[in-house]
Amino acid sequence: MENNTFGCVSARFVDFHSHILPQMDDGSGSSEESIQMLKSLRAQGVGAVVMASHFYPHEESPVEFKARRDACLARLLSAISEENLGSDEIPNMYLGAEVAYFSGISGCEPIRSLCIEGTNILLVEMPFDRWSNAVVDEICQMENRIDVKPVIAHVERYLVFKNKSQIAKLIANGIAVQFNANSFLRIGMRRKTLKLIKKGYLNVIGSDCHNITNRAPHMAEAFQVIEDRLEESIVSAIVETSRVLISKGKNFLANDT
Repeated sequence: MENNTFGCVSARFVDFHSHILPQMDDGSGSSEESIQMLKSLRAQGVGAVVMASHFYPHEESPVEFKARRDACLARLLSAISEENLGSDEIPNMYLGAEVAYFSGISGCEPIRSLCIEGTNILLVEMPFDRWSNAVVDEICQMENRIDVKPVIAHVERYLVFKNKSQIAKLIANGIAVQFNANSFLRIGMRRKTLKLIKKGYLNVIGSDCHNITNRAPHMAEAFQVIEDRLEESIVSAIVETSRVLISKGKNFLANDT
């Protein structure tokens, strides 16, 4: 749901992963908290945010999920309207979903409806264990089978399960990956994350914000770390990749822009 002009002053970044919709999942608990999160993102220079609520295929269908999402969005838009918030106060909002991987995802046509609106891009949450070759192959087949471009959510979380070679295989097959902003703020994880970026592991960044307290958005701090420690060309590629992804829904890999 694009609600304002992306090109507004200082709206540099795209938050590719958030849980801002009120009472939709384990994210924001109210419209008031959602608005606080949106205001915080906009103050950090975020011009567009993907609202990627959790979707678990064993719990509901895409149709049921979208009905719930529409109801949550309506409440949020009503609250935004009551406060008369404009483009200088909150980012553009794009509906999407964080879809939990399931066997058969590469042939599931209904899942296409959960792509980021206006695109064929789907944020996928991978299993939190060691991935088999079959899992990786299925992700690689999604675009050919159902015309969906998967992006792997918070890819840094899967490294603890010794999935590094599997992640490298996904990237080699043109699959984009997303890092969470908080991974740049913890010293131990920061070192590992920056090292992976230098190897070409990063395409987009998301706050993965769930609230305004212990899981608040930290996009500006993350980009400051990146700008301080990496080449300007890498920073520019991340920013431009996210912009192209949101505005066109295609050619979103860094080497395509």
